[in-house]
Amino acid sequence: MLKRASNILVWLLLTSSVGWSQTTFNGGFFIGLTSNQIDGDGIGGFDHTGAQGGFFANRDFNDTWSARIELQYIWRGSREKLSDTSSFYRTDLHQISVPIVAEYHFTPKISIEAGPSLDINVITSEEDIYGDLGPDPPYSPFVLNSIIGVNYAITEHTIVNLRSHYSITSIRDVRIVRRAPGLFGDWISGSHTASLTLAVYFYF
Repeated sequence: MLKRASNILVWLLLTSSVGWSQTTFNGGFFIGLTSNQIDGDGIGGFDHTGAQGGFFANRDFNDTWSARIELQYIWRGSREKLSDTSSFYRTDLHQISVPIVAEYHFTPKISIEAGPSLDINVITSEEDIYGDLGPDPPYSPFVLNSIIGVNYAITEHTIVNLRSHYSITSIRDVRIVRRAPGLFGDWISGSHTASLTLAVYFYF
């Protein structure tokens, strides 16, 4: 099953890149953790912990540039930090995500990456000490996200990846916390996910 999913992603890269006959392809799978918050919900701090995992296909253009497409499950959300006055508020977003990143290699071991991802909200939940709240307003089914990351090759077939994510489009049309007036003012509307993720990539 792992091999089949990787082959599908490799096929996607092949069909989207006709004419680059001298490039090389490989793929594999990855697993990792996420640390999350929702910008605009009034709860600060990356106190929500989740998980991620999926498959990827990688395409090397030359010694400096490469590209990667992924199909992943990622668990995002927000959680109120526990205290004597906490209401145990928590939001969970279980998403299917398709990131596409360009990667620049400084050395054979170190590289940086950037690109967008399309995130699909499959399961969403919102609750506090009294139980299920029911999202109101509802969450957007599709979210466009931005990715900036760095990679370090432990071995030829094992890569450690650290990423910062911030949603370009809002996940819902509500914002509890407004930005202070200034040069940009309240230029961000709605709520947005913000995540820090750490993953290990295993190449076949």
